[in-house]
Amino acid sequence: MPGFAADEHEAKFAFDERISSRVLGTLRARCQPDGKYAVGQVRSIYYDTHRWQAVHEKLNSDFLKTKVRLRHYGALPGGEPVGNAFLEAKFKLGSCRRKLRVETDWTAKSVRELDLGGPELMRVPELFLQEVCDYHGEPPGPLLPVFEVTYHRFRFVEPRSGARLSIDTQIRVSRVNHSRLPTPRKLPIGRAVLEVKGEHQALPQSLADLNQLGCKREAFSKFGVCYNWLRYASH
Repeated sequence: MPGFAADEHEAKFAFDERISSRVLGTLRARCQPDGKYAVGQVRSIYYDTHRWQAVHEKLNSDFLKTKVRLRHYGALPGGEPVGNAFLEAKFKLGSCRRKLRVETDWTAKSVRELDLGGPELMRVPELFLQEVCDYHGEPPGPLLPVFEVTYHRFRFVEPRSGARLSIDTQIRVSRVNHSRLPTPRKLPIGRAVLEVKGEHQALPQSLADLNQLGCKREAFSKFGVCYNWLRYASH
């Protein structure tokens, strides 16, 4: 059975994709690569109700927010599929977050071959839907896959503070459920994000100059940003 991960604080600093190489260069110069999976491609299939409850929680800045996604990984530079997919339910209460995560039997390669509107992915949330309901209440309808977001992730540890950091670049919508959304343009959304995880909600002192470079703290959500981008792209 899945279990809750420990409570954790997270701060996000968004910036223009055009300066991502400079931000990444700063992190490489002042931080250490974080563990075995310091570099990789991430793909997340997001779930929502027919009424878009989850995305509206985010866009309306509700105090309690819930996201359900099926996440799988690839190796850079080519994005070759790696390992199995993970089902995650992520809850945020203000700035604190909790996450349920369970490894599935599906490989990353097999998930890429599944139709977002097909029956296999429709059944995925049943793996721990009861845990989601116990925490957040019964959703007003079934959860279904709506779109997939793909990006490049680079993970670091800042040695003085011990803060864990990740920079996500080349964020794009790679697939959609065509019963819910139009086919997206195959382009990055033009923004990137630096995430800081740990006890504090600010950049470590050694990276404070990233604010002047253009990294601004905001409640950046790939789910919400990509949803708005898709709505704009369809007009």
